[in-house]
Amino acid sequence: MTAQILLHEDQEVQRFHPLTLTRPLWDLRLGFFTLAEKWALEFPQTLIYGQLREEFNGVFDSQIQDGAQWKLRGFGDPEHSDSKENPLLQINARFLPTKPLVEKLISWLDRPESSIRFIHEHQGKRIVVANGITAKSEPSLSQIDEKTTEVVINDVEGLEYPWSLLEKNGEEIKRDLTRLNSSNNRLIRVLDILPGPQSGFHSNAYVDEPSALFMHPTAIVEPGVTMQTSEGPILVGAGARIMAGSHLKGPIAIGEGAIVKMGALLYKNSTIGPHCKVGGEVSNCIFHSYSNKAHHGYAGNSIFGQWVNLGAGTTTSNLRGNYGEVRVRDWVSGEEIATGRQFLGSIMGDHVKTGINTILNTGTIIGPSSMIFGAGFAPKWIDSFSWVNSDEGKLTDYNVEKSLLDMQRMMYRRDVKMSEYFIEMMRSIAKNKRGYP
Repeated sequence: MTAQILLHEDQEVQRFHPLTLTRPLWDLRLGFFTLAEKWALEFPQTLIYGQLREEFNGVFDSQIQDGAQWKLRGFGDPEHSDSKENPLLQINARFLPTKPLVEKLISWLDRPESSIRFIHEHQGKRIVVANGITAKSEPSLSQIDEKTTEVVINDVEGLEYPWSLLEKNGEEIKRDLTRLNSSNNRLIRVLDILPGPQSGFHSNAYVDEPSALFMHPTAIVEPGVTMQTSEGPILVGAGARIMAGSHLKGPIAIGEGAIVKMGALLYKNSTIGPHCKVGGEVSNCIFHSYSNKAHHGYAGNSIFGQWVNLGAGTTTSNLRGNYGEVRVRDWVSGEEIATGRQFLGSIMGDHVKTGINTILNTGTIIGPSSMIFGAGFAPKWIDSFSWVNSDEGKLTDYNVEKSLLDMQRMMYRRDVKMSEYFIEMMRSIAKNKRGYP
């Protein structure tokens, strides 16, 4: 029997724009891994499929992770999805693979003779997991018959808005460490993240609790680095480099090939994604891959997509002057909504760039491929493909062909080629700045 999992998106995926304008929800990074990678770690012998919206075809190709038996492919019928010998579980990608949920799924997979649905009743019924339904459609509450067992499960954790990622990031770094340490996990041999200082840890670097540091043998920790792990572990991926004089307070995740610049101050609950370059002061932030904050400036309680570049001195305000609740504009409706958070900085889509000394207000939302410059406060709402002069309060369109050329130059520096599928996706975003028609 080969179990299969299909990660799908529900209608609330639009809440996660602009981050999910350029990626499926299951590709969002939380802790050390993406959401899809977490499910793969929990079910290492299971085929994992990911739903793809039409605009992502070709951008996210079918792939098999080296050394692990998991697969991500476009939305469609997984192999033999209607066969009892190959049970299919459709999992809402907004819900995390926490221990209670994983244990219930494992228990069901041991005897998958019946149809079952796990329902979460927070803020109205939501389907967390369903089986026995064709993979060509999203499970709905109306799709049920007398043969289906419906189970209410409320000890699960879901994501409601982008800032949910920030709220859960520190705890998910700790959980990812547990997933890595699982004895039956095949991925740990590939990732090779080992407990304690490895050969690349300089003798003049310091960690207060060596057993709470986990690093790859190829990672480098330079002289004068201090690591404090009293509140959580520090994970350092393959080929990452933490440069001299940096100070880190866990829980922190440093991805493969990432660089922490000299003298950086990294506070807890932060993720520096693969191949990012980060300096200055960072607190409770998530950087997706290939993004740069290489210079001084403060970034707090913010999420940055892929290929973001923050100019020297760029600062994100994360606390209102009156200490009140941060409010943001909803990406789809444009209406102002409450976040329930006192601390919230900026949420940036992919390929956003800022000039030197750019100032971003609390709750700033920026669409993909925007350019912001000037010494004044930038607008709190910036559509995709916008050219923003903060000094003049002027916002115009960022010419799509010029923008694509700028993207190509940036990606070329990292030996990454921009595919025709990617170009078509970005042109579609430029035509429909808040999403797809």
